[in-house]
Amino acid sequence: MNNNSFSINYNELNSRFDFDFYSPENKVFAKTLKNGKTVKLSDVCDIVKIKSPKLKNANLTVEYVELSDISAHSFEIINSTTYCVHELPSRASYEIQEGDIITAIAGNSVGTKKHATAYVSKEYTGCICTNGFRVLRNFRIDPYYFLFYLRTDEFLKQMFMYRTGAAIPNVSDVDLANIEIYVPANSKKDIISSQIRKAFELKQAFKNQIENIYLEVD
Repeated sequence: MNNNSFSINYNELNSRFDFDFYSPENKVFAKTLKNGKTVKLSDVCDIVKIKSPKLKNANLTVEYVELSDISAHSFEIINSTTYCVHELPSRASYEIQEGDIITAIAGNSVGTKKHATAYVSKEYTGCICTNGFRVLRNFRIDPYYFLFYLRTDEFLKQMFMYRTGAAIPNVSDVDLANIEIYVPANSKKDIISSQIRKAFELKQAFKNQIENIYLEVD
């Protein structure tokens, strides 16, 4: 083995044939994860895979959320675009609800620091999002801790490792479901969750204050 090549046993091969997936560095990383207290992503939430029934109504007006409508640093949707259903891009797929988490599974930013993940606020309930996201719902773990984990190096490295495709990298639903989620002791998890929740509350309070100022000026 050297920096540009390595060998693995035939019985370690699966449907993947890409260099990065089998690299020694990633094998060590995967083993380290499994030695900790982790659960599969599919064990802690549901992955929405059913297209919205709104898409059957060609003349319905909807709000559409694309990958570029996410602020990767603040976990929030910052924009949506109004369309009639018949005008929507073909990738428009899933209806999102308040409390959902959406995370990117397609695009060059998947698995990088610019990876798009957002908590769906009340403002964007009922929007349709691209199939470049997967909608995560019905959490069996604190959603604010889960949201925090989706920005960690451990999550991003797994997503990057599972990427396939050159022109538009993507992560399959099977691989997404198998992402390892590290679950710390309850006390640590509660502290992280409380801090993330408070950050969202402060952000909303700031938005409300700005809106009140504009109302007073008018």
